[in-house]
Amino acid sequence: MKKLVFVLLLFTSITYSQSKETGQLASTSFISYEMRTNGKSYLSISYKGIALRHRSDKLENRITYKRNFFKDSSKLYLSIPLHYKIEKSEPTLEPALIYQFPKVNLLIQKEFWYKSSKNATIAIDYPYKAVTFRVGWDTSDTFRFRLEYKF
Repeated sequence: MKKLVFVLLLFTSITYSQSKETGQLASTSFISYEMRTNGKSYLSISYKGIALRHRSDKLENRITYKRNFFKDSSKLYLSIPLHYKIEKSEPTLEPALIYQFPKVNLLIQKEFWYKSSKNATIAIDYPYKAVTFRVGWDTSDTFRFRLEYKF
């Protein structure tokens, strides 16, 4: 737990010290539901860069802090979420490159931590008004479908 607190404090101080052009909070508030072909489903709620996610099949919960870099100045931007899986006491990073096409966003993401390398994901987000639809695939041969409502 001490390592997580240290990493969160370090990460927060670095990202908050950056100028507005290079770093911004993922400040959109949303609620989302995601289901996957491996039988897992997730319910998430987010407010100003902090998200709580609940996995329904094993009662797994995680907290996420997320920052986006270069989102306002480029079609290609970097999103860096730091997750903490509560029941496993395991932090992970899942950096993602996101390319903003005129009507969809293409997301490529890799999950890892210093002791392990986990799944890679490719997904397409289709935003429509306050709703975003996601279809994706990851290296565990799982397809994922997400519905997100921003408020």
